[in-house]
Amino acid sequence: MVLRGLTSALIRPFFATYVQVSGMHRPFAPLPLDAPTFTAPGLLPHRVLLIGDGLAMGFGVMSYGLALPGHLARSLSELTGRGAVVDVVAEEDIDARSLADRFEAAPRARYDAVVLMFGVTDAIQLTSLEVWRRGVRSFVDRAAGVGTPVVLVALPPIRRLPSIKGFAAGVIQRHAALFNRELLRISKQSSWATYLPFNPPSEQDPERHRSSKTYQAWAALIVPALAQVLGNN
Repeated sequence: MVLRGLTSALIRPFFATYVQVSGMHRPFAPLPLDAPTFTAPGLLPHRVLLIGDGLAMGFGVMSYGLALPGHLARSLSELTGRGAVVDVVAEEDIDARSLADRFEAAPRARYDAVVLMFGVTDAIQLTSLEVWRRGVRSFVDRAAGVGTPVVLVALPPIRRLPSIKGFAAGVIQRHAALFNRELLRISKQSSWATYLPFNPPSEQDPERHRSSKTYQAWAALIVPALAQVLGNN
């Protein structure tokens, strides 16, 4: 473990330069322009907070109704027979160091559950496992402190993300696997956290220009676990 940490520390400066020049920082992709929330109408609506980095931001579509929040709300409503409101706090620079503070800034008491979908930014930056572990644990502890259950969505297989290519994909994939093992460990240590493996099919969309169909497929993988968490609380 010490050797692995030392190796990551040694290659991190080189890797950051590689990422900058390798084309992984792409030109503009559309993003939602409306308010970061979506409501599926119905009685006694569940209120859910989606918090994350790039995967949660809605690249490729111009409204949150077409992005992951909209599909989560509609799918959850269909499954539970109740309304659903999904708010989103998503920025590309949300990482382990800022995660708990972003949650602290949200109106936490209003939410019935939180979906955490982040980690790719930290994997790309080769954030140390210890820093990442502290950030996620602090987040889960703060959610538990206000009685809000958390669904910890695993990082997807990196090679299925068309925006991450070549040499970088293998390095990032190995780092992401460490993060996922830690998410699972944290979920076993907290009655407020549920780990959700996330293995979507390979994206057919060009780089970050994801389609609403892709977000719909992602929501279908997340909603059953989310509904179970809501049913237990």
